[in-house]
Amino acid sequence: DHAPSPALRQAQQDLIGCLLHRPEWFHEPMGDGRDLDEAVTATEFVSTDFRHLYEMVFHRLSGDGRKAPDALCDELLADLASRDEQALAALATQAQQDVGARAGDDQTLKALLLGAARALTSYQNDQASRQLRRQLSDADAAKAVDVDQLLQRIVEHGRNPNPVRIT
Repeated sequence: DHAPSPALRQAQQDLIGCLLHRPEWFHEPMGDGRDLDEAVTATEFVSTDFRHLYEMVFHRLSGDGRKAPDALCDELLADLASRDEQALAALATQAQQDVGARAGDDQTLKALLLGAARALTSYQNDQASRQLRRQLSDADAAKAVDVDQLLQRIVEHGRNPNPVRIT
């Protein structure tokens, strides 16, 4: 678990905070053909604490996105309290309060939710692309070594093509 950038940490907090305010938006279209619940999985979360909170929210909303905000929040906080997870309960409460203070209306709240979801999925797509490029570069480097070895053998063969050949 590496420390995410402040913007990525904020996106994680915003997404959870928005869903705690408006759980019915869990199935909101993202504009790319997927709904939020399809596009954003727990693997998009870089921070372990936010990932764990999202897993709990996801589990509660995946069957029924019509849950009332108070019911969702109360269930989540009760579950965290029963597990003695005060730090996560504080994080969830802070996410909900922060989003509430920053987004006064539904339009702003929805923009915050979709922006956070896009930031998280874009970050993970970028990470996956970087990893693929590294693997490709590593594969090219491995091939280059093989080519160098082959060229060396060709040069040596040119110097002494057949050691048993009579000249």
